[in-house]
Amino acid sequence: PCACCGCVSGIDDVDGFARARNYLRGLSAVEDVYAVEADPGSVLWELKARGGPDDLQRAIALGEVLARATAGDNPGQTGAELNFQLRP
Repeated sequence: PCACCGCVSGIDDVDGFARARNYLRGLSAVEDVYAVEADPGSVLWELKARGGPDDLQRAIALGEVLARATAGDNPGQTGAELNFQLRP
């Protein structure tokens, strides 16, 4: 497995946190996921992915829970290899 960091913005409450976590855990490309840091509106996750970051991005793109974002969309988090936005 490949360890990488991913930031998800748009997480404003416990329900958003749980929705993002459950979605990431349910992906076949993800072996394990845990929150590393939480800032207002975003969470930095450590992901153990089967394959690499590109495989993980492709898997996430197929779903309707997260959308690809840029690092600028997650100003509170730095160093994330992957950046996503929680969809409403």
